[in-house]
Amino acid sequence: DHGRLITGYECDSRVADAQFLLDKQTYAARTGRSAAAKHKAPEKPKTVLSAPKAPDFRTGDRVAHKAFGKGQIEKLTPMGGDALVEIRFDSGDTKRMMLRVAAQHMTKEE
Repeated sequence: DHGRLITGYECDSRVADAQFLLDKQTYAARTGRSAAAKHKAPEKPKTVLSAPKAPDFRTGDRVAHKAFGKGQIEKLTPMGGDALVEIRFDSGDTKRMMLRVAAQHMTKEE
């Protein structure tokens, strides 16, 4: 039975297309609009966001990271428009992170 799904909605599968078209016609009659009419949403103004300027981190700088604590930058490796930063934290752990993301969670210590 090809109308199994349709019959589940109490619709005769032999005249389903006609019933569907009738519903579209009823919609058009009641609203004065075609069901196929496309409505454009009002255009939203485009906002250009620029990334906040990260502090100028260098090898040897002392930093304080919100999650990992205090540490020292051991290595900076440029990668595309970013850099891989390797930080040895006072806890003894060494972490490698992308600088753009890491810079949002750490500050430079003086």
